[in-house]
Amino acid sequence: MKWLLLCTVLVLGLSACDSDADGANPASTFSPTASTDATPPSSSSTPSGPVEPRLPAAARTATKAGAEAFVRYYWDVVNYAQLTGDTRLLRGLHMPSCDACASGVSWIDSVYRRNGSITGTNRLDAARAMHLGGAAPFWIVEMKVHATRQRVSGAGKLNQTYPAGTFDARFVIKPGGQSWKVTSWSEQ
Repeated sequence: MKWLLLCTVLVLGLSACDSDADGANPASTFSPTASTDATPPSSSSTPSGPVEPRLPAAARTATKAGAEAFVRYYWDVVNYAQLTGDTRLLRGLHMPSCDACASGVSWIDSVYRRNGSITGTNRLDAARAMHLGGAAPFWIVEMKVHATRQRVSGAGKLNQTYPAGTFDARFVIKPGGQSWKVTSWSEQ
C-alpha cells in the first residue's frame, strides 16, 4: 500500500540506499518552487510553491523518444503530487490496470486527507524505451530512479521516514489521447 512512498519512496519497498542526492535532471519539467530572477517578479506572475508540470511536446509522440519523455514527465508529476497533495494530474496518467499506480495515488491522498505532508523527491536517472513490436502500441520503459530521503509527517500513523535509495523499475505504457498511459509498473 505504501507504493508511491516506497517507490516514491516507492513501489514495493525498495530503498537500495544511495545517499548521493546531488544534481537535478536537466530534462525535468518539474520545479519544486518557482525560479528566482535578479529582478523580483510581481506577486501575481510567479507562484510561490510547486508548479504543476507541463507535458513536453516530445512526450506527445508515439516514438522511443516520446516514451522516454513521458516517463520523465510522469516522475515530475509524482513529485508534484507528493509535495502538494494534488493528485488530479497523476490520476490521468495511468490505466485502471495499473494497480501500483492507483495504490500510489491512494497513498498520497491518504496522507493529505489526514492533513499530513510528504517531503522528498524522485529523479529519473536513466530510461530506455523498447517497442513491443508488431502493431501493438505498447512500449516497455526500463528505468533507474533515485529517491531522496522522503518523510511523511502530520499524518498520524502514516508518519514515517524512508531512506534515500535508487531502484530499477519497468513501466508498460501505451499512447492514448494527448499523452501516454502507464498500463503496468513493476520493480526490477
